[in-house]
Formats: sequence, structure tokens, C-alpha cells
Amino acid sequence: KRSSIATDKKTGTFIGIVGEYKSSVNKNFKLPTRTAGFEVGTKHILDAVSKKAISNYVPLAKYPSTEQDLCLKVDAKITYEELFENVSKLAQDNKPVDVNVDISLVDIYQDEKDKAYKQITLRLTLVSYERTLTTDIPNKLLSEIADGTHKSLKAERV
Repeated sequence: KRSSIATDKKTGTFIGIVGEYKSSVNKNFKLPTRTAGFEVGTKHILDAVSKKAISNYVPLAKYPSTEQDLCLKVDAKITYEELFENVSKLAQDNKPVDVNVDISLVDIYQDEKDKAYKQITLRLTLVSYERTLTTDIPNKLLSEIADGTHKSLKAERV
């Protein structure tokens, strides 16, 4: 039957195989005629993962995280990357020391009638490994980010 073996091009190390089973296997396991399977060489994949990637493991916090969305209206010429970098820097500069902030994109919207502006919504997830966060912490951080982006990019909080 047909099969394909994947190997590391530099070392020739086995990574995996995918292919159709022999007809005797299909018959013994009562599988459909055109059944395929795969095998992945997990040892080799784990060996390929650098020790640095493994050392970046962070356990889950025992305190709950909180999420808040921030919608900013910006000039259409401002790229998402530019806004994201600006917000990331402001978040790192203004967050409490014991708080981790993760920023993700929720939406980019541009009204058909107003092509000069677009609205970018970001979700900020805050968590502390030392305490439960109160509402004033994310509220203050979002206000600092909104003020900072207004000064640097003329963004308006929606």
C-alpha cells in the first residue's frame, strides 16, 4: 500500500509515517478498504525541542485571572502591529510588578461610511501569582493604556 515517511532533512532522523494499511490489517480490524494511519516519532520531536523552550514553563496561577477588552479608534493608516507594540509597551510600563499581562486581538472593524478610521479591539488578560486582583488594577491599567495611545497615536477609547 501507499505510504510516506517524514525525516529530518539534515540528520535523516525519523519523524513520522503516514499511509494506508495492508489489506490483511483492514480485514482483521474490520476497517474500510481505504483506511490510513500514521505514526509520529515523539522521542525525536521531544529531542528537537530546545531546553530553553522547556525552561519557559510557567505553572498555572492559583489566583483567578481577569480579562478586559479595550477598543481603540485609530487613523486607518496606523497598522495593527504599530498599535499592538504601543499597547504592549504601555502595559509593561504601567502594570504592577506582580501582574502578568497577555494581549490578544479580538476584532478590527472599519465602517464602510468612514474609511478614515478603524476600531481595533484588544483583550487584556491579567493574572497575579501572589494575590487576587481587584477591579481597580485592570481599570487603572486600561486607562493608562488609553491615555498613552491617545498621546502617541491619537487613539480614542471607544
